[in-house]
Amino acid sequence: MEMKQIELKNVNKYYGRNHVLRGINLEVEQGEFMTFLGPSGCGKTTTLRVIAGLERCQEGTVVIHGETVADSETLYFVPPGKRGLNLVFQSYALWPHMTVYENVAFVLQVQKWEKSGIETQVRKALAMMQIEEYRDRYPSELSGGQQQRVAIARAIVSNPRVLLLDEPLSNLDAKLRLEMRSELKRLHRELGTTMIYVTHDQVEALTLSTRIAVFSEGEIVQTDTPVEIYMNPANVGVARFIGNPKINLIPAVARPDGTRVRVSGVLGDFVLPWGAFLPGEEITGEQKCLIGLRPEHIAAGSPGEGPEYSVLTSMLAGSETLIEAQREGERILLKQLGFGNLRAGEPVYPVFSPDHINIFREDNGKLIKRALA
Repeated sequence: MEMKQIELKNVNKYYGRNHVLRGINLEVEQGEFMTFLGPSGCGKTTTLRVIAGLERCQEGTVVIHGETVADSETLYFVPPGKRGLNLVFQSYALWPHMTVYENVAFVLQVQKWEKSGIETQVRKALAMMQIEEYRDRYPSELSGGQQQRVAIARAIVSNPRVLLLDEPLSNLDAKLRLEMRSELKRLHRELGTTMIYVTHDQVEALTLSTRIAVFSEGEIVQTDTPVEIYMNPANVGVARFIGNPKINLIPAVARPDGTRVRVSGVLGDFVLPWGAFLPGEEITGEQKCLIGLRPEHIAAGSPGEGPEYSVLTSMLAGSETLIEAQREGERILLKQLGFGNLRAGEPVYPVFSPDHINIFREDNGKLIKRALA
C-alpha cells in the first residue's frame, strides 16, 4: 500500500479579507509527480508555500510523511528547514560569488556533512544533472538552462523526501523548456522522490505528472491523472483551460427517448444509452447542455455523413492542419494530420463518435457524460 507523503486537510488562507485558499483538501502519495495547475492568482503557489512552511494557514492541517507540521487549532508549526523538503524557484536563486560546486555543496555544509561525503554527493548530483564540466564556473558564466540545472542539483543533493518546484522552467525559451521537461521526467524516474510542481502551462502538466490538481479561484476543482483530466474535465472551466487547440463546446438539448437519451443540436441528432451518464446525472426532462468535443476526435467526412458546415479558415500548423468551420452561427474546430486541402467557403462534414464526447450541464457547467479514453 502506498504511503501518503503529504496531506492537506481543510486548509484556508487569508490575506486580510482576501480568501486565497478555500478549504484545500489534498493527498499526495509517496513517489508521485503531482502538478498544481491553474491560471495566475488561483492559489497554486500559495498552496506550495503552505506545504513548504513559507506561509502559515489560518485554518487547517498539513501532514508530511505522517508527521503533522502545521495545525491551526493548536498553533503548532514546524519551520521550513525541518520539514525534509527542498525548493526550486523560478529565479534560480544561486549565489553569484560561488562556483557551481560551492552553490551545490553549500546545502550540505549547512547540514554539517563530512567533507568527503560532500564531495561524493555533489559529484553525484552534478552528474545526474549533466553539469560536471561546469563545476568551477560561476553562475554569470552559465546559460539560463545551465543555471536551472545547478538549482535542481542543489535541491536534490541532500536527498530530500519531497522536492517542490515553483514554475522552474518559465524563464527558459521553448527549446530549453522541452529539454528540461525531459530531464525532470528522467530525474523523477531515477530518484523516486515525491515531486510537487507548480505551473500554468498545461503542456508541462500533461507531460510530466502522474496526477494533476487543477486550481480555480483558491479551490481545487479536479484531481486526477493527465489522461482523465484531458478526456473528462470535471466542468466547463477545466475543459476550456485544458487542451491546445481548445475544446469545442457546442449547445445542444438532451431528452429521454424510451430506453435511451436523444441529444439534438447543430451537430445533428444522436442517441446515447442511459449508462453513458454519470450516476445521479440522469436526464429526466429536456436538459440544455454543452457538448465537449476535442478537435482531434472530429474527422472530415463525405457529404451526408455529417451536418454540412462551411469552412472559415484552414491553418497549417506543421504536421497538422486546423480547420475552423461554421454552421447556424456556431463554430467548430477540426484537427487533421498532414496537409489539409480544404479552403475557405468549401463545405466540410464533421464526423465523430459519441464515445468521444463530454456532455456538460448548461446551468452549472458540471460534467454529466464522460468520454471513453
